[in-house]
Amino acid sequence: MFHSPDGTFRYSPRDLVAYLEGDFAAWCERMLAERGRAGGAGAAELEWATPDEDEDSALAARKGDEHEHHYLVRLREREPGLVEIARHDPAGHELTLAAMEAGAPVIYQAHLVVDGWQGYPDFLFRCAGAPCRCGAHHYTPWDTKLARSAKPHFLIQLCAYAEMLERIRGFLPGELVFVLGQGEERTFATRDFFHYYRQLKRSFVAFQAGWRAAAVPDPGLERSWGRWETAAERLLEECDHLSRVAGISRGQVRRLAECGIASLSALAACEPERRVPRVAPPVLERLRVQAELQRRSRGHRQPLWQLRPPVAEEPRRGLAMLAPPSDADVFFDMEGFPYAERGLEYLFGAVTGDEITPRFHDWWAHDEAEERAAFEAFIDWVVARWRRDPSLHVYHYAPYETSAVKRLMGKYATREVEVDDLLRHGVFVDLYAVVRQGFVVGTPSYSLKEIERLYFPRREGGVKSGGGSVIEYQRWLDSGEPKGWERSEILRAIRDYNEKDCESLWGLRSWLLDRQRESGIGYVPNPLSQGERGNGRGSAPAVAAHPQDDGGGIARRLLKRAASADDPEQARLDELVGWLVEFHRREEKPMWWRMFDRHDMSVEQRYDDFDCLAGLVRTSTPPRTIKRSSALEYGFDPDQETKVRAGDRCYVAGSIESSYEVVGLDQDAGLVEIKVGPGKTLSDRICLIPDEHVSAKPIKAAIARYAEAWGRGEVASQAVDDLLRRRLPRIVGHEGGALVRDGDDLVPRVRDLASRLDGGTLCIQGPPGTGKTYTAAAMIADLLGRGVRIGVTANSHKVILNLMRAVVKAMGPAGASVPLYKVGGDEADPLVERGVVRELESDDVAGVLDGGAVLVGGTAWVFSREDVEGRFDYLFVDEAGQVSLANAVAVGLAARNLILIGDQMQLAQPVKGTHPGETGLSCLEYLLHGHATVPPELGVFLGQSRRMHPDVCRFVSDAVYEGRLGSLPETERHRVIRGSDTVLVTAETGIVWVPVEHDGCAQSSEEECAAIAAIVQELLRRQVIRGDGGERAMTLDDILIVAPFNLQVRCLREKLGAGVRVGSVDKFQGQEAPVVIVSLCASTIEEAPRGARFLLSPNRLNVALSRAEALAIVVGSPELVEVRCRTVEEMKLVNLLCHLVHYAEETAAPR
Repeated sequence: MFHSPDGTFRYSPRDLVAYLEGDFAAWCERMLAERGRAGGAGAAELEWATPDEDEDSALAARKGDEHEHHYLVRLREREPGLVEIARHDPAGHELTLAAMEAGAPVIYQAHLVVDGWQGYPDFLFRCAGAPCRCGAHHYTPWDTKLARSAKPHFLIQLCAYAEMLERIRGFLPGELVFVLGQGEERTFATRDFFHYYRQLKRSFVAFQAGWRAAAVPDPGLERSWGRWETAAERLLEECDHLSRVAGISRGQVRRLAECGIASLSALAACEPERRVPRVAPPVLERLRVQAELQRRSRGHRQPLWQLRPPVAEEPRRGLAMLAPPSDADVFFDMEGFPYAERGLEYLFGAVTGDEITPRFHDWWAHDEAEERAAFEAFIDWVVARWRRDPSLHVYHYAPYETSAVKRLMGKYATREVEVDDLLRHGVFVDLYAVVRQGFVVGTPSYSLKEIERLYFPRREGGVKSGGGSVIEYQRWLDSGEPKGWERSEILRAIRDYNEKDCESLWGLRSWLLDRQRESGIGYVPNPLSQGERGNGRGSAPAVAAHPQDDGGGIARRLLKRAASADDPEQARLDELVGWLVEFHRREEKPMWWRMFDRHDMSVEQRYDDFDCLAGLVRTSTPPRTIKRSSALEYGFDPDQETKVRAGDRCYVAGSIESSYEVVGLDQDAGLVEIKVGPGKTLSDRICLIPDEHVSAKPIKAAIARYAEAWGRGEVASQAVDDLLRRRLPRIVGHEGGALVRDGDDLVPRVRDLASRLDGGTLCIQGPPGTGKTYTAAAMIADLLGRGVRIGVTANSHKVILNLMRAVVKAMGPAGASVPLYKVGGDEADPLVERGVVRELESDDVAGVLDGGAVLVGGTAWVFSREDVEGRFDYLFVDEAGQVSLANAVAVGLAARNLILIGDQMQLAQPVKGTHPGETGLSCLEYLLHGHATVPPELGVFLGQSRRMHPDVCRFVSDAVYEGRLGSLPETERHRVIRGSDTVLVTAETGIVWVPVEHDGCAQSSEEECAAIAAIVQELLRRQVIRGDGGERAMTLDDILIVAPFNLQVRCLREKLGAGVRVGSVDKFQGQEAPVVIVSLCASTIEEAPRGARFLLSPNRLNVALSRAEALAIVVGSPELVEVRCRTVEEMKLVNLLCHLVHYAEETAAPR
């Protein structure tokens, strides 16, 4: 902040960066600035809050200046017209304006001043090319940063400069550019962050306008405090803040405070019978016991502790998970740097005790090549020890280490067998789970640093926490110190900290063993873990436990060839094909790991896992006979969020002997029926775990066949080869350029393109409501009329049948002579029942391909068969944005031509594993290579929505489809007519944002339900006009409500009745209605069960909004757009919602 002569402040982007930390940090910064302002606060008013000393800030600033200067020196040589402006030149702003007007190629240290804001971008680069779109000289802001990856505050600064440039030059720069510490120039699209920046700035201005010295924000409700951490901690300690209770959430803090329970001591003093609205009694009791133990621990050198009561249904909890010790045991801790581009695990540390004193082992990595080498060396070391002593366990604290090991295994496609062995044999042991399940400890958190007070002296030294190690590693990156810890004081301190962590794990295990002996709780082996022998003495795996999947040999040969290839593109392709061979094996491993993890979970953890169904209790209803089997009825909490559905197969937690079919499930009533075989029964209390395994054997074999041919230099499929090489479609007679030109009649044109496709791949991208299925059906009908053999595939039978239904309609009576077949699928379909489509077994597909025109629909398991290889003329892959690249390779072998139909910007493919390179992408994502819309020369973009009114479509187009999506003229008729009593939502078309205040909500919000119910009742009093132009009264069928969680769905049904169309976005894909209402449910990003990535998924929001013909209403907590983002990914996700809010405000109809 700068003091203006008139006594006001002039702000800079740095002030926004401070505000990004939180209200408390921003309040302290303002108070600090008030000291030097005439009439401002005095020094005495800030005595309690002074910024933390940062001895490294001067070093970081100096190193940053050096990095900037080095780049400037290079630019002077490259850009002789570069203009330099002195940093503190009083005429700097005027000089900057003059340099821009003169068209200087680069301006160094520009001075930008706009409406009480000023900023100093390191560099302004004139846009390349002529003429410039803005009709004058346009500039892009560049900043030099020592970091190796972008951070949110970097982007906030550049967005501020971009906005200033827009005000000065009349054009918003499309890009933001950083020169990072290693000289790499990184470019970011302004649109991906600018709306979040605008929202943050708006909040900042309001905060400053309402700032009062006496109104100190509550630091207990903040995510971070920046350089005011000490002051915040002091305040929280002095007021005995509820946030000090271990495991309490921000929403629970607020709810307790609303009931007069405003401190830790007050919570500890509550009677066990006390109730608090919207805090479940078991949760309140857990918090009360925790607070009481923390209060009683005050003044004690060691915190008090007590054992948690045993749970009869879960004998393997807490101390029962602790195996007997082995001399070969390993105590393992990792240090990671989350701000690297793809994350970086930079230190693998381990302590062993097989010598007289503990011995520390460390493996370091400062880039991805070193990360891979360190990972491989660590895993090889552990496996070698384990083979020498199969009773070994690797102890760690919290799931970070095992999650990182799994991720690195997939990221680099290495040590997969070894990691799988270690996990399946239960070698890794999480001591955090032992502590959390077995004890209540009087500490403000269950971090290792707090728990170690039970057995370890207080730590001394510079690095004392995991967060501190991240800061120190960033300081090392900024310092220029050498890589080796022997020559770097910073790395040596991090190493010492990691070593202490590993030693602390050893101490914790010893303390837990003592408690195990005292309590008489014996070790309970995991009955599902391979290698357990009932005494914790595991066994090393036999080699035969890992038969090689088809293609394992060719995968290794291709990867070896890629490593020595001189041509980078050929190396990329060899590596890609080699990795694709083992795609399904990498997909299956996490499925097995999740299954075993779920068996080891507590009931509460399974309750929070949406894929499980937990806490089932047998009802008094007698078993129902189903042929020779029986259906047993169980009750469960209907508010539980679950993906389990009737028809699914599930395991009962604790046993993998057999899975059971769910034959009925009533979510609203909380009842489920499970089918058991003759003479079998189940316990009265159970949990269900999904049986997710589906063998992909024929698909794996097809990919391996393609890879073998690739390895021999043969082209097994020209279409697949073109897909992998991202070649343009082979259209006979096409001389290049756009496949569809302005003025072309679209459907006849794509029919023509398909008929002239000559052994290649063609992409048809169809955004919502653009007639993707209609267009594909028209192509197929035309091709069938030409006598060709066509296959239709997708991930689901429902999608395949939907396209086949459209084909039947497109062919009309003339197509009655064309045989249509469908392979597989459990659901009866009218086409099959009427005999229009005949059912066919997989083994019989090859036999129907010897004649003329034929259409066969089936999943990847059908078209991967060797006996249909090359037998089809065309294969249409529907919903290709959800079909993996690996599966596209497999099914592509079946046909001469491959046509991908879909939209990767809608619901994405369900990927479970971590995959190297681009192998985890869908085939459409891979082909488009980062483009939101297909380039005109690569494929066809269906750019006219037949559904959305232009006021809805405009937002969807700008936010998702690069502005290329429009609406057909007839959609302008769509509207919901405003009545004389319309007050809640006055718009007739477009996007509407309805902010609803609520706290502590995760899966459901009563406040949002009430708001939506009121909106629906008002809508039902309005008239609607749809595509036919007729006006009629609105009904419930005209309103579609999208909610992300079942709990919210139930709440809405209770308020609006059973006839309301409400469900998840997955349920409504392909459907439409005049009005769509989207409920976001969660009060904050932190409280959203699956975080911003799920709640604010651009794909899911796109599908939800694009169901609307006239009006899309989004109801949500205003705090969702007020979040202080901590990662670039989170910033991009929140940016989309901010864009929606701003669009809704800017297009709002006058009231």
